[in-house]
Amino acid sequence: MIGLIFHRGCNLTEAENSIAGIKECIELAPWRPVEIDVAVTKDCHPVLLHDLSLDRLFGLHRTILDVTLNELEKIAGESKVATLAGALDAFPDTQFELDLRDDTSMELFPESNLSASDLPVNPVHSLLKGIEPIIQNDAGKRLRLIVGQPSTYRRLKRLFPNVPLSLAERSCRAFLTELTKDAYAPAPVEGLDRLYVRYRTASPELTERLHRRGFSVCLTASFPYRSLENSRQVAKRAISSSVDYVTVSPVDMNLVDLLESS
Repeated sequence: MIGLIFHRGCNLTEAENSIAGIKECIELAPWRPVEIDVAVTKDCHPVLLHDLSLDRLFGLHRTILDVTLNELEKIAGESKVATLAGALDAFPDTQFELDLRDDTSMELFPESNLSASDLPVNPVHSLLKGIEPIIQNDAGKRLRLIVGQPSTYRRLKRLFPNVPLSLAERSCRAFLTELTKDAYAPAPVEGLDRLYVRYRTASPELTERLHRRGFSVCLTASFPYRSLENSRQVAKRAISSSVDYVTVSPVDMNLVDLLESS
């Protein structure tokens, strides 16, 4: 069995990282976790947003850290922006994987010429200030945290030793490359239990090496647009690579059955 994780808080038709999108995931497979992206506003409110820039979703040439939650809600208008607290309250029985936007990778500025130098502050302090009460309240019951920086990983591991914690795939590429050459390459942080591997990187040989090191393996893939055909390709690669989990959307029941019977 390969564990399905719904990608970016959405499935077939609803907007990414939305309450409606999460609901759509749960209606299809309520026993599976949902991965959502979490960024913070200028006033430290955690919201469900993949990008640090507002260009792609709202056509606004600013960063999330330039606006308050109230300003963001006005910008979004009918599109609406879900808060992390609102999503957790709306789905109290759902397991969530929170991909925290604590780093300044260019992947977090899609369709924008903004970059890390345009952020008014480093996102880490604001993010931790916003999410710490929520994590404290959860106490490791239904949240797994995914962070982009080893320094954030270490800090959260000290604060919340019982909360499952992973490094985002974008933070592990150098290690994965080194591992293909040296089976004993040092891991980026101590205590890491799961590694995220990209579609092009995944292979049975890499999975075997990671399993030998005690890691579970999650295949993750993003395409310019969502389609069931793309998701089927990802599922087939997950199966052929013998990974433990796959983060993908959209899926249908046939794809759920395929993964769970593999």
